Amino acid sequence: MPFPRSIRLLPIATFTSIAVLGLAEDAAAATMSFTDIANYGLASIQTWNEGGIVAEGLDGDLGSYATPDRLNLIDFGDAGASTVSFAMAGRFRPISFDLFPDFVNTPNSPAFPNVSVVGYLGGTVAATVAFWMGATPKTVPLAWLFPEVDLLVVAAVDNAGATLLYDCAPCNSFDIDNVVLRPVPVPLPPALPLLLSGLAGFAIAGRRRTKRSQSRP
Repeated sequence: MPFPRSIRLLPIATFTSIAVLGLAEDAAAATMSFTDIANYGLASIQTWNEGGIVAEGLDGDLGSYATPDRLNLIDFGDAGASTVSFAMAGRFRPISFDLFPDFVNTPNSPAFPNVSVVGYLGGTVAATVAFWMGATPKTVPLAWLFPEVDLLVVAAVDNAGATLLYDCAPCNSFDIDNVVLRPVPVPLPPALPLLLSGLAGFAIAGRRRTKRSQSRP
């Protein structure tokens, strides 16, 4: 069955361009929103899968605390994790996450960088940032700093830099939500555009030969 005339009249080069653009198109961002995650005191959850993202508690259980549908991170010896990692099937770009300050056990202590975010690629640190959580909820942008990574680690840290503190000084905690990661598309092989152009050339040559044979008496 022949193609419709509108399609047959499209230049072969157009199909080549469409193919290349389609293969190189960026994937849509994925979001982990922790919907219905249990309180970490009621269930033992080490991993959480959502939207193509896998979260893993590296030193405790994953779960909410005071507010449902958020992941709580706390820096002292509790059942809840102080450190969580995020991964996808391949490389990705960290975009952002929402941060909700919870508490500091010593309110009068000076601010210190109690939020740590580290990106890894092949086991090597690719980028890192640390900051004080502040007093109000906020969206933390990451795309400006973080390149392609295969692992993202977020942690609640104490004022000495440790991720687990039993003597609770100052004891800080915060929630995170809406972790947005964008998968990185597999790069096109360098020879693919040349291959597609070559195939287009063969198709054009074949079409010309067909036209010549049909025009002969």
